[in-house]
Amino acid sequence: MVALAVACLALYAFVRLFSSRAAPSLAEAPLQTGAEFDAPLWLFGTKSSESWLLPREPARKRVVVVDFSDPYAGSGDKERDWLVDNAAFLLAETLWMRTDAPATAAVIVSLPLKKIISPHDALAPWENLSGLTGSFKEPAVVAWGAANRDVAREGLTMKVRVSDETDERSFTAPYAELEKTLIDWLVGRGLCGRTDPPAWYAPPKPAQLPLWAIVHHNLQLQTLADAKNGVLAPLDADFQDDLVDYALDAVEQLEGAGEQVKLAAIACAVYARRAGALKEERRTKILEIVAGLSAPDLVRLSPRFYHALGEPARADAVRTDGDAYRASSTEAYRAWLREIRDA
Repeated sequence: MVALAVACLALYAFVRLFSSRAAPSLAEAPLQTGAEFDAPLWLFGTKSSESWLLPREPARKRVVVVDFSDPYAGSGDKERDWLVDNAAFLLAETLWMRTDAPATAAVIVSLPLKKIISPHDALAPWENLSGLTGSFKEPAVVAWGAANRDVAREGLTMKVRVSDETDERSFTAPYAELEKTLIDWLVGRGLCGRTDPPAWYAPPKPAQLPLWAIVHHNLQLQTLADAKNGVLAPLDADFQDDLVDYALDAVEQLEGAGEQVKLAAIACAVYARRAGALKEERRTKILEIVAGLSAPDLVRLSPRFYHALGEPARADAVRTDGDAYRASSTEAYRAWLREIRDA
């Protein structure tokens, strides 16, 4: 499997995490594979820009958040289901924004079936994660869990453990409190430090979090179906267009959210273009969003977006004439600029 040229998509064997009703047959079980997303989803396609945009404290252990199991999926509350289904991505995003530790979201896929496998069992024991933890080259913090029926009242239950230790902690809380509880535990253990989010980042209002979760779900599909990965079957052109349309709507509808929502729409359009499915009217709207990015760090990202959207001259104009380039003296950024030309 070819890793993404941007933030890393890694693959590993996964062991016995799912029930027979959620997984393919036992004969296919060894071919279930985990996919790790080592940056916020809306930075995929930006050639590992997190190295300079969101630098991490080098000594920190990676925090791996595994897809939450949902024994009550399909019970009638679609917004609840979207939130649970994408909780790993949302938690990893919060860790990137509010701590100095690198964070990973991990999901399970079936390579033979080319589909994402959503777990529906109760909370798995640590031993069932051996396919994941056995792939670690160095110790990491692992968070995994399961949703309760009423996530607003009963919350989600999460366990946390450092991979080379034997003790683990368990927390149960509504999603918003779970974020805080996880960070408090990590800080208390000396596993990360608190940071303020970038000025350009703000989460959407709590009531709209399920809509932001859907954006993550859509980007996950596009990333895994991208030709460089081939984990999922290619998405058809009409579906790609629907995903871009939804992402554009999210820019307008997610009240109080920061500019990361715009980055998500841009990333969605970039993947659609790579699949040959980006309509010109959508590309025009996305280029307007790129031109309207205001935070200096996001302006520094724009050359990559222009290249990926077929506007190399505009990318060169930002590189050579723009204040964003002159204002950045970091070698990490300048090295990144030299690598962004290919689509």
